[in-house]
Amino acid sequence: MDSPHITGVQVKPVLEIDRMHWYYSSKFPDSLEITGIFAKNWELVYINQGTLEIAMEEEACVVETGEIYIIKPNVPNGRKIKSSNTISTTVGFSSKSSIINAIAHRIIVLTPKEREYLNDGVHLFQANLGSNKMIYKMKYDTPPDIVQESQVCLMMLLLNIIRREKNISARTKTKPSHLAERIIEYLEQNIAQKLTIEQIAADFGYSVPYIKQIFKKNTGMGIIEFFLKMKMDEAKRMLREGKLNITQISEKLGFFNVSHFGRAFKQREGVTPREYGRT
Repeated sequence: MDSPHITGVQVKPVLEIDRMHWYYSSKFPDSLEITGIFAKNWELVYINQGTLEIAMEEEACVVETGEIYIIKPNVPNGRKIKSSNTISTTVGFSSKSSIINAIAHRIIVLTPKEREYLNDGVHLFQANLGSNKMIYKMKYDTPPDIVQESQVCLMMLLLNIIRREKNISARTKTKPSHLAERIIEYLEQNIAQKLTIEQIAADFGYSVPYIKQIFKKNTGMGIIEFFLKMKMDEAKRMLREGKLNITQISEKLGFFNVSHFGRAFKQREGVTPREYGRT
């Protein structure tokens, strides 16, 4: 019997990265101001820590920790440090894909998943050039596999942002009660993460005040308060099962450390995790 002929699906790229220029992290001196920056390629600026002002001819914006700003090619700009100990990661790349325009010249908060894509790209060069370096610029002798893998990390980051931003218009039509339900589902799926209200709002394409208002109206609780209760309920279930120790439970639920978990648990439940586990 002949095997069925499988034609597959033709891949039609919506985003292509033609050339990688640099992938580097910088720690800026306090009060530094740079003017006259001009790049012929795209630049993605991510703020790891601190605050950076990016000024162009017609606008200026302040980019804070956890946010990115993508600058179009051939756009003169300046940068000014607005807080001490500011660290940023910058990616320079060339692309003819017009779809990137949809997310350019806007402040966008990265989700945990998107930050992973960005960090993976930086770590590639950190491993290749040495962990003591802060700058990971592309060189002609950079191994091709490193260049391609960094390209993939960048494409995954951009595609994820584009897909998320594309859904914003659909999300704005969501009924408030349905939005609250979707946020609860989101929290359940990310129970192991350290989420902030800003990250949640960015992932749903709404402002922080709006989602706080809608969630409180439909549940009677704040989002972070609800998320903590959800974590505590899961912690109590794990403690009753007795399969994991307190340190393992703390890690699985995304607490900073076991002490942070213990304090949060006792504050909410009135007993320590160890005492609860003995009952």
